[in-house]
Amino acid sequence: MNKLTNISSCITNSIIWLLIIYIFLPGCTTLQPIEMDSNTLQDKIRNGEIVNVGDRVRVVTQEGDTHIFTVLAINEHTLKGELEDTGTETKVIEIPIDDIDLIEGEKFNAPKTIFSIGGGLLGVFVLFMGAVLLFAT
Repeated sequence: MNKLTNISSCITNSIIWLLIIYIFLPGCTTLQPIEMDSNTLQDKIRNGEIVNVGDRVRVVTQEGDTHIFTVLAINEHTLKGELEDTGTETKVIEIPIDDIDLIEGEKFNAPKTIFSIGGGLLGVFVLFMGAVLLFAT
């Protein structure tokens, strides 16, 4: 009975550690540039074809300034969003659409997702088999 308790405890601890490590694995999305000339890009932003409220984007202005934020609102003239990594204070930015030179949108990344899920499942299997072999003798 003591061996079963040890196996169960070991498996539980292993799964907890694996989940902690899993949190720090890369996500399933990545920011990818939307390739087109500035005028077409600006028109598509205004029409809601490229960016939607709630999207995470990276915007480069014609002056070369870069901002990463979550879109809060879009109107004919501005793109409004909540900046990332501003500490404890929430900072909202409004960028005139006419000043946007490049925008990167968050897109699904299949290889990262497959690697992340496959690595997690393999890790659980290896830890489980290790615990079984260690405590079965």
